[in-house]
Amino acid sequence: MRRSHAFVTSLVVALGVSASAASTSAAPRSLETSLARALEAKGIDASDTSAIAVDLRSGATLYAHNPTRSLLPASAVKLPVSYAALKVLGPRYRFRTEVVVRGSRVGRTWKGNVWLVGFGDPTLARGDLERLARTFAATGIRTIAGRVFGDDTHFDERRDAIGWKPRYLGIESRPISALSVA
Repeated sequence: MRRSHAFVTSLVVALGVSASAASTSAAPRSLETSLARALEAKGIDASDTSAIAVDLRSGATLYAHNPTRSLLPASAVKLPVSYAALKVLGPRYRFRTEVVVRGSRVGRTWKGNVWLVGFGDPTLARGDLERLARTFAATGIRTIAGRVFGDDTHFDERRDAIGWKPRYLGIESRPISALSVA
């Protein structure tokens, strides 16, 4: 799954860049570096990945990594969704996850509740949660005398998509949620 995700990421980045950049026969160094980094995934050998990015106007290859290696493709639906997200949200858009509190600080103790509020970040990972916790702890708070909640109410309550077969949910696809850790 990570291999196909890296392929899609590389392709979508190239699509976004090629739409705004002038056609050239070779990719600028920063594009090549960005696409190469998109293929990097912990625990995945680079020789097990493959990607090619093509300028849609000129047909010129902008980036290639193991271009003749066959791999299972990612879901084709990810391409138009990614393209639409780039067009609507823009390439600089970043999903956010927030820590929201209600209560008061007494010394090094937070007396009240803490919510982790999700806004649909599909890349939210354990490291991101650890970073949020460190940021909260950097305020000097060492104890929470209350509860910690996850808030996924930014989206509706539906966890599947229209047309999904029952076996998709939780087996082939993660439940749709505004707060989901990859």
